[in-house]
Amino acid sequence: MEQCLGPEAYEVIVASSHGEEEVEKSRLKAIRAWRPAGLVVIPCSDHFPGRELIESSRTPCVIADRVRDNLTADTVSADNQDAGAIGARHLIDLGHRDILIAASSLSLANIRQRCSGAAEAMRSRGLPEPAIVDFGFSIDEASAMLSKRFDENPPPTAIQALTNFTTLSVLTALAERGLRMPHDISLIGFDDYAWMRARATPLTAIFQPVREMGRAVWETLSARIKGDLTTAKHVLLPCELRVRASTGPARDQRPATRPTKDAVSRPTGMAAC
Repeated sequence: MEQCLGPEAYEVIVASSHGEEEVEKSRLKAIRAWRPAGLVVIPCSDHFPGRELIESSRTPCVIADRVRDNLTADTVSADNQDAGAIGARHLIDLGHRDILIAASSLSLANIRQRCSGAAEAMRSRGLPEPAIVDFGFSIDEASAMLSKRFDENPPPTAIQALTNFTTLSVLTALAERGLRMPHDISLIGFDDYAWMRARATPLTAIFQPVREMGRAVWETLSARIKGDLTTAKHVLLPCELRVRASTGPARDQRPATRPTKDAVSRPTGMAAC
């Protein structure tokens, strides 16, 4: 978003709630004391206790990324439902039926939306819904939980991670057990950071259009700062599936030719309503 400001005389003040609701309220109070022209908030929870503070201040605000269905404020987010679906469909097309969804926290709307998309993709193909595990936000604790699950159950043929944290957690657990991708297990990561490509086995990943999200947030907020009084805008941006070597046919499928370079599934463009 900073890169979109250009010559406009605005400074960006950033604060983090560290995922704690009381800290979020405290940070918002502190930022309000600066009398900002506008606010961009990524809520730390669906409850969003800081919402009342924002509404009482009448400061223009855009809610980004973690967006509930019933918000009346301007919102900008990735199409999380479709992000979950395109990953699951890719695994289903490779013959996977035993798929584990590695979620961070099901208390967050965007994570539930990704889970819902994956589950709907399975149901639409007449398959049972995938196992969904809430791993939390600690890489060490999440990898330990996954290892324990492998001790108690046969490993799935594929794992679909829903955040970069859960991607790292899964990779840690697989490395500790010497499980190879995609021979032993296929993995789809999330966010498609550069390190996901700079590996001996590059990761298939869901790419979020972060730059486009920042641009849409600023365009929406800037219009409100300048006096736009139209009804709330809700912007959804499509994600992309970038196919690499970490996904392959399920163990009970015949070998297939694996991609030698990125293959990108591109949905339609931005939708705003």
